[in-house]
Amino acid sequence: MSTPRYTHSPSCAFVLNHEVETHQEFYAVYLADLRTSEIMILEGSSAAIWVLLEGPMTLEELMNEISEIYQVPVEDIKDEVTDFIQSFVSRGYLKENS
Repeated sequence: MSTPRYTHSPSCAFVLNHEVETHQEFYAVYLADLRTSEIMILEGSSAAIWVLLEGPMTLEELMNEISEIYQVPVEDIKDEVTDFIQSFVSRGYLKENS
């Protein structure tokens, strides 16, 4: 059984704040659910996670990237990142590929 990889769902569209140039400076991601027209703004680590998931990543890869960006141990962010992924998969914003 392969490790799941997560990426954006085709049912979502997004725009990055024009000031976002590197993974070190995440300001905002404007996210639209194309099924419901719901709009949300992701900021901080949520925006970082969303941007990183433009390409498929495993949960472990994602946690390592976030850990590096924010200079915190993986153990300190594990629950937050896992909760974000689970929530966005269940809402259909992210898709899981094996």
